[in-house]
Amino acid sequence: MRFCGMCGTRLALICPVCSFENPASFRFCGNCGNQLNESARLIELVALPAPLEANPTPEPDFEVAPQSPKPNGSSLVSEPRYSEPRTAERRFATVVVTDLTGSTVLLEKWAPRRGWS
Repeated sequence: MRFCGMCGTRLALICPVCSFENPASFRFCGNCGNQLNESARLIELVALPAPLEANPTPEPDFEVAPQSPKPNGSSLVSEPRYSEPRTAERRFATVVVTDLTGSTVLLEKWAPRRGWS
C-alpha cells in the first residue's frame, strides 16, 4: 500500500534497521542500504493538523503598521553588507554539438572558444 485508504495521503516506509523515513517507492533504505520489504512500517508523510481553538481570536479590521526606530545621524550612512570582494568563478560546461549542414561554419564564426577543434 502506497497511499492511505482513508484520506489518499502518500505513505512513507520506515526502515526496520535504522528507522530512516524512506519514500514509498524505495526498495532499499536511503540511509543504511537495508532492503525494504513487508517488515518496513508505513507512515503518513503529512503532519497532523493543529487542533482548533474553542474561541478563536477575531482578526482586526485594520492593519497594524510596524514601528521603526527613529534614525540618528550616524545610521543614515551604512557600511557595505559584505566584506570580501566578489570574484568570478570559472566552471566547466559540457556541450553536445551535432553537425547539420553548415552548422560548424556558423559556430566557428559565432563562438571561437578555447579548445574548439
